[in-house]
Amino acid sequence: LSVSEIQQAASDLRHRLTPLQDGKFTPIAEPWPPVIDGEVLTDFPLRLLERGEIRPNTPVVYGVMEKEGFVFAPDFAVGAPQRYRKMMEKIYGDSSDLILSAYPPPCEHDAPICDSSSQFAAWMTDYSWTCSFQAAMSPAIRPTNPIYGFLWNSPLPQTFNRTAMGIFRKCINEEIPCHCWETITYFGNAIRRGLELTRAEENYIEKTQNYLGNFIRTGNPNDFTGNPNGSMDFEELVNMRDSDGKMNIVGINGQSTDHYR
Repeated sequence: LSVSEIQQAASDLRHRLTPLQDGKFTPIAEPWPPVIDGEVLTDFPLRLLERGEIRPNTPVVYGVMEKEGFVFAPDFAVGAPQRYRKMMEKIYGDSSDLILSAYPPPCEHDAPICDSSSQFAAWMTDYSWTCSFQAAMSPAIRPTNPIYGFLWNSPLPQTFNRTAMGIFRKCINEEIPCHCWETITYFGNAIRRGLELTRAEENYIEKTQNYLGNFIRTGNPNDFTGNPNGSMDFEELVNMRDSDGKMNIVGINGQSTDHYR
């Protein structure tokens, strides 16, 4: 294709975009939805997942940082409480009071300024990541495939402070498990950069890499078949199907299983 043909195709696709709130797992966090072309993609991926039309028997691994929404909060959530409330009203309309009762601003209605960052972060984490995932993977819709849900609850090592920028430095300084930290962990960025790590941090990276490596090879994070490290003495991870929907809560200080939200 010529450059002009590619540009025209891109323009055509942009004009076919559908409303963000219907389009994907994270309706606010990123400004792009998929394009429903009626051929390759016949509906929104979330709806296809909910109907079990996308590989209903395939093992699934899913992970969310405990405070995914934190880095998105400051621009929206610091100011008069009415600002936070108006944002919820715009998104939820008549249902906004119900949402605000679950994620209330921590100040009186007439306060001149209010920091609702923590409430916003909790809402954003649920709205954009955990709730849509759990809805799409509910046993009533997809009863057969094994699902391994992870809640990562450890911040990045302090050694990243000299390389992080802006809001991400705040996440490190305040030891907050922020958006995409698990990606940096399992890709071993600290090791590749030669950053100084504690033994506990090294063990956490090793555990994360091996769990996900096992899943990629076998569809089961507990199966060390083909693992070049051989069998390792790691805690058994639970399949959400066999544990009444419990997630694997994994961090530097250990791991457990429990319901989340």
